[in-house]
Amino acid sequence: MSLSWENYITLWLPDGNQDAVLDIHLDPAKNSANGYCGIVIDDQLMIHFAGFLDNFLNFHLPHRPVIRAHVTLSQNQISDAGLKALVDVLLARRVHCSILRLYKNRIGDSGCWEIVRLLENTPEPIHELHLSHNFITERGATGLVAKIASHGGYPRADPRNPKRSIPIWLRLEHNKIADPQKFLEFVSKEKNVSCCWNNNRKQCGPSSCIHGHASKCPLIHFFLIESQNHREHHPRVHITEAHETVHHTNPPSVETSQLPSQLPSPKPRIASVDPRSKHGAANNKGSNVADHSMQANRQWA
Repeated sequence: MSLSWENYITLWLPDGNQDAVLDIHLDPAKNSANGYCGIVIDDQLMIHFAGFLDNFLNFHLPHRPVIRAHVTLSQNQISDAGLKALVDVLLARRVHCSILRLYKNRIGDSGCWEIVRLLENTPEPIHELHLSHNFITERGATGLVAKIASHGGYPRADPRNPKRSIPIWLRLEHNKIADPQKFLEFVSKEKNVSCCWNNNRKQCGPSSCIHGHASKCPLIHFFLIESQNHREHHPRVHITEAHETVHHTNPPSVETSQLPSQLPSPKPRIASVDPRSKHGAANNKGSNVADHSMQANRQWA
């Protein structure tokens, strides 16, 4: 059995000047459940994948300026070094991540600085940032909040209602924030960053907030942040198996494909219509889961 990275990428190339849309599916548990190879990604494999992604996007999109992306890398063994390799490519290829799922990995505070680097160099706001079940402390979390607060793009406008806005959906539960209540008080009261931590999913979620009035919408929604009993994630697939099966292939040729009835599981697909648009066959709903940065952190200490 061999593993080809392009099997875990879906790319839509719309006509005209619309943004290309990229989906990366590298959650081993979800891939296994769907009958695909559930290889666990560690830093070495992440660096290998980042190199492939750079070549892949350069081959298919050498002149397209912006890519909208949903990146799923949850339930792996990626730490700060692997995350840096990914962020380098996302920035070099001007990929805008609408959703970034990195829960159940080995990311620490240094990894937060990489996400800060992504935030500060991405003009459009990230909609969902999933970092639960990692190794992030108050220091890394504070750096993230500081960059979101100074970005200027949060909260984002609600496309369904011009009178409402939507905060970034930030998942930081099950990390190493020693006193989450003290952290929330520090952020909201001392630093005056408007936050919501309502855990009622009928009232708040990735695409809506009960406090979403445009004039006073929170910048950030912390979901379940008070749950900080850190649990280390142990992947089900042995990592060394992946190193033996990965091979690097040339990017496939671009062709138009008929869209599936739902967002695809990992398989090579390049199409001309984004299924998340009203013209596509499916609507991608929000997740149900669940340097300068150092200078910013000193200012917030």
